[in-house]
Amino acid sequence: VTRSKKNVKEETTIIISRRTYTCHGYTHEPKKQLAYFILGEHNERSMKILPAFDFHDMIFCYYDSNGIVTTVDVQYDQMGFYMNYFGLSAMHLWCMRCVVTPFAMLWMNTYNKTGKVHPLTFLVQVLVTLTIFSYVVFQVVM
Repeated sequence: VTRSKKNVKEETTIIISRRTYTCHGYTHEPKKQLAYFILGEHNERSMKILPAFDFHDMIFCYYDSNGIVTTVDVQYDQMGFYMNYFGLSAMHLWCMRCVVTPFAMLWMNTYNKTGKVHPLTFLVQVLVTLTIFSYVVFQVVM
């Protein structure tokens, strides 16, 4: 995909240095005069501290009876894009892997050794803790 200089400048200002698209699916519906594509988008960053990220786009192309494209509609998961763009998804993944999971494992092992808690009670305690933790994190971030 080639881009105009205006789009290239815009991409560098949002810290994306390169985008690569891969077509994962294509469907043509002649009765509706519609073709749509599912594209995988890989975004590389210009700042090395932020990770590259992937997500999917859906491109709907409507055309007239002569086969000329009249409307193009691009849809994507905006929440997912911005969570990845700001690095929140990577931060969430790191937090779950390095903070919450070791804490939950330590908690589970402690309760298993004491024999005072049923596994169902443990799961409820972990879910309550995760809910409170997520609420606090999103209040700080948002």
